[in-house]
Amino acid sequence: MQHARSGNFVAVRLKAPEPVHESLCEIARHYGFSSAYVISGIGMLADPSIGYYDLPGQQYHEETIPGNHELLCLAGNISLRDGELMGHLHVTLSREDHSAFGGHLFGAKVGLTCEVLLAVLDPVQMWRQLEPEFGLPGLMIDPPKEAGD
Repeated sequence: MQHARSGNFVAVRLKAPEPVHESLCEIARHYGFSSAYVISGIGMLADPSIGYYDLPGQQYHEETIPGNHELLCLAGNISLRDGELMGHLHVTLSREDHSAFGGHLFGAKVGLTCEVLLAVLDPVQMWRQLEPEFGLPGLMIDPPKEAGD
């Protein structure tokens, strides 16, 4: 993996077969941040596990799509859940016939390359907290304190 920080942005290049979620969290640990947004991501993913959330049933439906797929868009964020870094990522991918599909990304390895731009939000803190009405850990945001607060 390659990465470099410029102000509040981190440019990232992951290579096959690096795991996407784990690699982005490793970069966050390297630079010492826990709150960021994935602004952009393109490349190729291998054997992505994707799904969607069934709100009435309050459960995810997950499917692994074998093979390499063109990564058209990677978006999401990095936050804390139970004190640990986690990536909440969504993808749009394409097949050989150019048809697109996507959803919540549970996991994937890089198929060839994955080029990502992170926007670091320090000193904003983001974390996940269970929201019982949805059955999911929702994103909580703690804005920085203003001078005199």
